[in-house]
Amino acid sequence: MNMIEADQRQPAGRQINVKHLFFTILLLGLLLLRPLLPSAIVDAIFVPGMILAAWLAGGRTRRSLIVTVIAGGAALALLAFDLVAHEQFRAMIRQPLGFAVTFAAIGLLVYCGGVIMHSLLTAERIFIDEIIGTFNIYLIMGYVWSYIYILVELVSPGSFHPPTPEDALGIRFIYFSFITLTTVGFGDTVPVSPMAQMLVIFEAIMGQFYVAVVVAYLVSMYITHNLAARKPDD
Repeated sequence: MNMIEADQRQPAGRQINVKHLFFTILLLGLLLLRPLLPSAIVDAIFVPGMILAAWLAGGRTRRSLIVTVIAGGAALALLAFDLVAHEQFRAMIRQPLGFAVTFAAIGLLVYCGGVIMHSLLTAERIFIDEIIGTFNIYLIMGYVWSYIYILVELVSPGSFHPPTPEDALGIRFIYFSFITLTTVGFGDTVPVSPMAQMLVIFEAIMGQFYVAVVVAYLVSMYITHNLAARKPDD
């Protein structure tokens, strides 16, 4: 009886989990779209997309749905403001708006990462959907650190060399964050302030820790479960 139940559960567990796959497509797609589209349009896609991905991965609760609607409305309002606002008025509130959008993006990414991490740590078996979720968390880490670097540069201009125009900070620091996370370090962007340098060190440590501990833990679970499944029942 137990063997029959296990066989019935196994096919469903091996299906690709669309709630994780959707987030993968979103994060990878935005890496390619950001250089091609205006930042306001990318943000209008990114903010509600992150909330929708977290809603799919987190149980699809009513509260998550409400947050999804609010985030989507805020993103559309931001896009409309960028398209129709007068240039002088836009320049007056650009910095506070930049802080608000950056903090919101960090909060949404951390929320999504927490939801996915919880689903990974509570999984009884490791299948393809858990692997995709592991990859998503790695991408989330890169995005979170990119927004942290944007905040540092907004608060203390010149923390990174060479200087970058404010409207190009997003592309530059997403690139720099993933280069740091993977410890490639081309050296074309250099942290010069003490705070920026310490944050870069911290991101490099977190990237190595994630691969060495979290990924290794999931791989060990996968091997253990597969070995146990191959043993004949007593």
